[in-house]
Amino acid sequence: MSEVKSDDIMSPSVSRTGRLPWAICLVAILLMTIGFGLLVFTRDTLVGARWGSRWIIAPLAVTFSFVGALIASRRPHNWVGWILLVVGLGSSLQFFLDQYAVYGLLTHPGSLPGAVWGAWAFNWIWAFFTAFALVFLPLLFPNGRIVSPRWKIVLWSGSIGFCLMSACYAFTPGPLQNFQLQRNPFGIEGTRDLFTALFAAGAVMVLVSSIAAASSLLVRWRHSNGPERQQLKWIAYAGAVMVVLVPFGFFPSLQLGSLLFVAGALGLPIAIGAAILKYRLYDIDLIIRRTVTYALVSAVLFLVFFCSIVVLQQLFASVTGTRQNELVTVLSTLVIAMLFVPLRNRIQNAIDRRFNRRKYDAQQVLLRFAETVRDETDLEMLSIDLINVVNETMRPRSVSLWLKKPFDHHATGEKHS
Repeated sequence: MSEVKSDDIMSPSVSRTGRLPWAICLVAILLMTIGFGLLVFTRDTLVGARWGSRWIIAPLAVTFSFVGALIASRRPHNWVGWILLVVGLGSSLQFFLDQYAVYGLLTHPGSLPGAVWGAWAFNWIWAFFTAFALVFLPLLFPNGRIVSPRWKIVLWSGSIGFCLMSACYAFTPGPLQNFQLQRNPFGIEGTRDLFTALFAAGAVMVLVSSIAAASSLLVRWRHSNGPERQQLKWIAYAGAVMVVLVPFGFFPSLQLGSLLFVAGALGLPIAIGAAILKYRLYDIDLIIRRTVTYALVSAVLFLVFFCSIVVLQQLFASVTGTRQNELVTVLSTLVIAMLFVPLRNRIQNAIDRRFNRRKYDAQQVLLRFAETVRDETDLEMLSIDLINVVNETMRPRSVSLWLKKPFDHHATGEKHS
């Protein structure tokens, strides 16, 4: 049994076969399946205000549950896997309660027992698994332990804040937030002002705790090296993708807004799974460079395409008198096709020079050696140059070069350190 360190929050108890994580994942998938079945019958029902599409949480719940089960079954003492399971199960339950309440209260009123209770639970249950996602997950990634005991206050502050928000949603009197025609069955009359103040306090605690939890990743980065730093790069990359894509989900008028939101959010559990299970861990450097390269290339090519369209349209309009010309689009497309490869190479070299200097220097050393091999005829000088190239590019502890003399079947060696 592994030793539990002082900053462990607790040690999860699971069966040795790892069946518990997959059982939780199966429950989450079952709830999602039932919820989708109800969604088929309620897709045309007019519902209250919702953030995003009603299905938007489904792929996130399945992905969080599956990745969480995969991590928890293989790394049962790492709390990150269990946190992903909680987020996935909570999201599945919220999705199921939403569809259940819509069917039992709006589509076919009175057809399902306890539909108003489902609407009530849907109103506040989101806060619990959101706390795990925004506070617990960044604090415990990647090894399942907080940075130091001082960070426990962030855990407690975030937990209390989300509990206050949940209690306010659960017991504030009046109509339910997402089902305005239904009154809160557990609302406590005469407490609206009190719950309003408590909600504001809880929201401040949640905001401060979430920012502090995210900053703990920066603290880990400063003290990390080797595999742990690569793991943090995965989560940083997923966070950057989320910052770019997730905001599109706040614009319901965009047809691709929900898809872009899902694509951005799905990167988080996938990146966490790859980091903790160390699947192709060191590929993150290549992924980051390729992403930056193609993002810059796409931006430059779009700017060139747009400017060429405007300039050439004006030019052809002055010559032919027509403002729309298909030849302009064809010429602009040809220009983009010709610029793509050289532009990509130049941007890639610039990125390597700035962010991957060691690789760039190694490439330059190899290019110089290739020129030397083409012009040098002295075998001894080539041997020295080859050893220098290996030392500069690979930096081994020692280098040995074995050469076979002409007309001699016995190899002799010279060792250079």
